Amino acid sequence: MLNIKKFVLSAVAVICLLGFASFTNAGVIPVSGGYEVSYEIDMNSGSSNGSDIESVFIFEWDDTSFTNFSAMPGGDIAGTGITYLSHVIDFEPTFALIMGYGAGILGVGDEKDHVYTVTNSSFADSVLGIKWSVVFPGVTPETRFRHSAMVELLADAALNGGDALDALIYFVTTEGYQAAFDPAAEGFEVVEWSCGGEPCPEVPEPATFTLFVLGLVGLGWSRRKKI
Repeated sequence: MLNIKKFVLSAVAVICLLGFASFTNAGVIPVSGGYEVSYEIDMNSGSSNGSDIESVFIFEWDDTSFTNFSAMPGGDIAGTGITYLSHVIDFEPTFALIMGYGAGILGVGDEKDHVYTVTNSSFADSVLGIKWSVVFPGVTPETRFRHSAMVELLADAALNGGDALDALIYFVTTEGYQAAFDPAAEGFEVVEWSCGGEPCPEVPEPATFTLFVLGLVGLGWSRRKKI
């Protein structure tokens, strides 16, 4: 006879991330000085751990060799409601990846820190239920960024840049690129990573995410780095 309780606990233990479908409208438009890309992120039901998404970074590049690459802080994304992110870069991006984290709040959800990534739909579908440590094992053991280390890295890069930002760029260009999406196309998803490499003690209540990418006119800060 199947032990239902044991089955449920085993199933919960392997669900260490949540993916949220977000079919999008997109646009990258030319403006004076480059190309304007804006992101409208709608956190309908709020983040599952009740926090805002902090230390948000937007990475964009225009080919698979990262000849033109931009890494810029995007500010925060509100835990509920709509947040607009907008900037101008001097090349037309064909790939983008957005990352940030939400700090755990005592008594809310699973109380854990979560890393958020805006990714292409195929990647989001393929990693549903798989641990961060399996999806991003590191090019070598010495280069592996654990979930908890990524939270600290995002915070450090937002505050200080420098080595932390270089390390974040290294992660994106060696592993994170597989999650990139085309900012001028449709079919993006937000993936919420929790638990790091450890089993989840419980499944946080789902939140509903909708991401729209629209071309708007505005100015932002960008940093180009040639790899």
